[in-house]
Amino acid sequence: MTAQQVQFCPRLGVLDRFVALVAWSIAIALFVTVGWRVLRPVDPQGAVSLLTCRYPWLMVVQMAALGAVVAAATTVLVGRKLADAGVFATCLGLAVANLRADTLGSILIELADRAAETRPNLALHFLLEALVWSAIVLLAMVTGGFVLRWCFGQDRTDGVGVLSAMAVADMPVIAGLLQTHDESRRPARVRSGVWHTLFTAVVAFALIGVLSTGSPVPTIKHGQVYFSIAAAFFVAGYLAHGRFPARTPLWTCLSVPVVSVGAYVWVMLVGSESVAGLPPNIPPSTYLRALPIEYVTLGTLGSILAFWWTRPTYVDRTGPDAPGN
Repeated sequence: MTAQQVQFCPRLGVLDRFVALVAWSIAIALFVTVGWRVLRPVDPQGAVSLLTCRYPWLMVVQMAALGAVVAAATTVLVGRKLADAGVFATCLGLAVANLRADTLGSILIELADRAAETRPNLALHFLLEALVWSAIVLLAMVTGGFVLRWCFGQDRTDGVGVLSAMAVADMPVIAGLLQTHDESRRPARVRSGVWHTLFTAVVAFALIGVLSTGSPVPTIKHGQVYFSIAAAFFVAGYLAHGRFPARTPLWTCLSVPVVSVGAYVWVMLVGSESVAGLPPNIPPSTYLRALPIEYVTLGTLGSILAFWWTRPTYVDRTGPDAPGN
């Protein structure tokens, strides 16, 4: 039995938890202050989206850089004990910063005031935007992995188990660079991971529809959207880890862009035209109640929480293959 296969329950001490909370609080503070200057929509009462900012691609580059910096700093502070704490901090900061802005309802009202020929295909635009936010999250994941590798290399006992439990440990090219891959077990691991992703996506998609149905019609509330997405991916990830165990949260996190794209495709196929009796700030589909940034950040948070809840946070370096034996 190798050191990476010897798994124990989470054993974060009081100091470790305190440092993790401090790191995440700093991440939130950075996104709410510095990050908000980048995310802030042109309309002070608007929502966070590429549709509502003056320079969309400049915003993407700046947020990707800030997300990578936050992921790297958090990994340095708590990465040795908690896998993917860096990307968790990035998504948490983005989600909290988004609370300063309005919901999707403000975008729907603005579009309702436009002439029909000047209205963009909202579902298609959001589909592409969800992929952009997913790329930012992916960059934070990769950054955290390389920072942990650089700070706590494979030749040291500290952090080796956590590095093998990070999402990047299952990425083909990145895993090779980090030397966390195991080619002898990779085909079986990939098959199980694909089923894990599909199972999570189907369950999360269904749960989002159920949890969003029956929401009060007059307005869209941040709390309702946040709960429905985070809870859906947490429950789906929890069930998937029981049915198709995965050693990292990568496969659960992969279901987030799958569900995001699937939700907007569903809206385009079923129809997104206005429904009689609905106010202009209410979308005709429950899957159009969330912004792309909310789908991606809350989905990733729920996915990582499900992994932490069902899997150990690090691996004990004991056994016949451990250093010194």
